[in-house]
Amino acid sequence: MKIEMGESLMQSYLKHIKDCLITQTNWKTLRSWEKSNENKAKEKFEEIKKEYPNIFSEKITFEQMLNQAELDVIGIANNKIYMVEIAFHEQGLRYGSNDEEVKNRVLKKIIRAYLIWKIYFSNYSCKIIFASPKVNPSPDELIKERF
Repeated sequence: MKIEMGESLMQSYLKHIKDCLITQTNWKTLRSWEKSNENKAKEKFEEIKKEYPNIFSEKITFEQMLNQAELDVIGIANNKIYMVEIAFHEQGLRYGSNDEEVKNRVLKKIIRAYLIWKIYFSNYSCKIIFASPKVNPSPDELIKERF
C-alpha cells in the first residue's frame, strides 16, 4: 500500500492540531448515499460550468462529477468539517502544460469540495483547504487572483 506523505501529514494535522475525532484519507462518495440540497447544488454546478467554461468539461454531468469526486483528506471536529486537497510536485505545483491549467485544476478541486459539502455535510460548518508545499510564482499569482 502506497502512503502519500502529504495526505498523511494533513491527516495528522487535522487530528492533532484541529482536534478532529474522525479523519479519513481518499474519501469518496457513494451513489447510494442520501443527498440533501441536490437541486441547489446541481444548479450551482451548471452556473459554474457557464461562468468558468475551462474548469469542467462541457460533457461532464453533475452526477458524473459527484461519482468521480474524491477528497484527499476529511476530518470532523464538533460541528466543523475540514476538506483537504493536497498536491506535492517536486518541481512546484504542475497540473497540465501551463499556468492557466494549474489554476483551473486547483479551482476545480475546490469547487468539487464545496459541492460535496453542500450535498452531504451542509449541517456542518466547512473549511476547505488546498495545500501544496511548493508553488511556482506565476501559477500562485493566478490562483490568488481567482480567489
